[in-house]
Amino acid sequence: MSWCGVTKLPKSFKRLRNLLHLDLSHCYIEKGLGAALHGLTALQYLDMSNLMYPYASEVSEEEKRRMAVTMRSFTNLKVLKLGWFRHDLNLGSCNNLNFIGILTNLEHLDLSSNNFEYLPKSIGNIKRLHTLNLKDCWKLESLPESIGCATGLKSVLLDGCPNELMDRATSLLHYLLTLPLFKVRGDDVSAHSNLHVLEGENVVDELHIVSLENVRLLEEAQRLNLLTKQNLLNLKLVWTWKSNADRHLEDEDLLGQLVPPMSLKVLSLEGYSSPSFPGWLMAISRHLPNLTSIELKYLGTCSNLPALGQLPYLQSLHLCGIDKVSNIDGGICGGKGAFPDWQSSHCFLWMVWRSGIPHALVKMVWRTSFARVEFFDSISALPEWLSDISSLKTLVIKFCTGIKSLPARIQLLNNLTHLVIVGNWELQQWCESEENKAKLAQIYILFAA
Repeated sequence: MSWCGVTKLPKSFKRLRNLLHLDLSHCYIEKGLGAALHGLTALQYLDMSNLMYPYASEVSEEEKRRMAVTMRSFTNLKVLKLGWFRHDLNLGSCNNLNFIGILTNLEHLDLSSNNFEYLPKSIGNIKRLHTLNLKDCWKLESLPESIGCATGLKSVLLDGCPNELMDRATSLLHYLLTLPLFKVRGDDVSAHSNLHVLEGENVVDELHIVSLENVRLLEEAQRLNLLTKQNLLNLKLVWTWKSNADRHLEDEDLLGQLVPPMSLKVLSLEGYSSPSFPGWLMAISRHLPNLTSIELKYLGTCSNLPALGQLPYLQSLHLCGIDKVSNIDGGICGGKGAFPDWQSSHCFLWMVWRSGIPHALVKMVWRTSFARVEFFDSISALPEWLSDISSLKTLVIKFCTGIKSLPARIQLLNNLTHLVIVGNWELQQWCESEENKAKLAQIYILFAA
């Protein structure tokens, strides 16, 4: 039922007592979810990730109580996915997560992108749990010591979590359990970092190295020798861009030593602070010709980008927080023949821009056969050129409280099928008015607080 337009599950739904697999991800259920699911105790797989619900203030206490009771009854669950599911269960409260400890058959638990601050101690009761996904739990402050009792754990995913949580995880869990995430920690006594731990590590296919500002010596990165790790397909390199912490090395010098193998398919850089890139990245089509996806986020001083358009297999491009980039034509498009594979049906462009998007980049978007554009925070009005992107299928507007309505020309986007509005009550009301609802009838709209 993922992405279906159903807003209310029928009462007869609870008669499906032998149902084993239920996917409600990306749905918008207005009310009655707990009652509809009550009695489906045979469920082994339940996905409610990205399940949108009315604003928490609109959900009755009875509805919250019923949902909590229902969740406790799913004792046969092996897979539970609650990523970005916050309103009905009020996951900001640790008490409302206590039901998890009752689900002792769980093997895979996804709580990613939620706003709770603590995990219940009962997490240690789940002996069969092998995968715990806590990605982007931005308020999670700590892990309970009881997590060590979950003896079946093989993977704890912590990407996007606070540094304090990663430090706590280091003291409670072996670093192999948190791979592919690896946090660099400096040692003031030895004047080295812990990067050496990865030197002999047989990286299977993915590695996310965070807090690179803590690397003390270039020799540490040289000895890591990423170039020889031929199995590595996905590499993420992160500097703590929100921090004013002193760097021991220039980012460009350090990145110059972290050359990935030619086999790499996915590359992500975040928080890089140097104004320019090392030679291997500027000649990216020669050094990493097999890249299919690249992400560049929060490059605060960067003014020029590599010729990404010359990557022959590139299908996914995510640009965020690179507002100082001025050289678009030469830097990203790469001249004649740029983006040769961008007519494929599964191409994906994700742009998050706080200010104006350069026109050259807009023209590039027009050529794509699939596009997603996301606006964040400071945008007060959607740009006029948006209606010219005929390929646009998904539009996301996050926390842009200055946007009170959608332009009339949005109806010209015949391929637009999904609109996601986060943190904008006035815009939600505008969309839900009878007059505008008719205009947007062909678009599936999701709302979140």
